[in-house]
Amino acid sequence: GMKPSDLAKLPTNKVVAERLKKWDANPVFNDAELQRIIRAGVARLADFQHADGGWGWWKQDESTPYMTAYVVSGLELAREAKVALPAGMLERGVEFLATRAGGIDAISQYPWMRSEDVSLRAYMLYAIGQANPERLRSPELIEQLRKIFGKRDGLTDYARALVAIALADAGLREESQIVMSNIKDRVVISKETNTASWGKSSGYYYWYDVGTEATSYSLKALLRLDASSPLIPQAVKWLVR
Repeated sequence: GMKPSDLAKLPTNKVVAERLKKWDANPVFNDAELQRIIRAGVARLADFQHADGGWGWWKQDESTPYMTAYVVSGLELAREAKVALPAGMLERGVEFLATRAGGIDAISQYPWMRSEDVSLRAYMLYAIGQANPERLRSPELIEQLRKIFGKRDGLTDYARALVAIALADAGLREESQIVMSNIKDRVVISKETNTASWGKSSGYYYWYDVGTEATSYSLKALLRLDASSPLIPQAVKWLVR
């Protein structure tokens, strides 16, 4: 609910200021300039959307499940922030994800991969649920959610948080609460800093395992499913630190 001009009035954190100076990066505090940036970004995304409703890394390449889920989840956040989107843009992206996520073919990050990437399918289902919960409740997507639920012990912390939220969006409340309990069971508590976190701090390859991603989405799951949890301020503190 804050405007960039409001943020300009806040005291600047010295550590953040030094980092911005090092990378020659300046925050945008001008309301009109931010709106110009948003309009340009939406226009570019619209131009890059493929005929099948999905997005790839480029304008002329193949649509990919990951990039489409990334764009759809971002567009939904934009819509919640009252950003005007071209008619049908988000809906076409959701339909691309629903068609792919509800199919029997393996979902993988890149065309040359053939093995199933459960974290990616979970991200697709999460994005669908954020943008259109009703679409997530279709029989084929419910079936996929139940399959992932059955494999919940083998999920990454990141994927487990996505699945908890998606299950709730799909109306599978009991399953969602079970996964939420699994999330709490796997939390790493630091008594020294009084923080809570998930995921790995080193030795990872994909963002699926990175602590910042896993903790951020676990926090989203807590806020959605257990808003009074004492883990919430602890997770926020870990992310801020």
